[in-house]
Amino acid sequence: MPAVTRANGAVTPVNGLGPATQIVSMTKATITQAEIDAAAAAVQAENNVVAGVAGAAGDGVVYFAVQGAGVTAGSNYGAAGVAAAIVCTF
Repeated sequence: MPAVTRANGAVTPVNGLGPATQIVSMTKATITQAEIDAAAAAVQAENNVVAGVAGAAGDGVVYFAVQGAGVTAGSNYGAAGVAAAIVCTF
């Protein structure tokens, strides 16, 4: 069987989702579109990219797929009453 040679560097395992990906929940009894937008702006202010969103205005929880430095979880995230929690990290 022929050998596989990588001439330009080492092979490293990756998840295919970027350098680091977090799924973050944004929770409020009923989240508005303005609060979703404010939370997305707060994510970006922490040197991240919002790669995807699940949920919509009017829901109690909206999930963000976040790539980059990571999110600082806590209350009043981007808007009053919005709680950010890290669900998982890839």
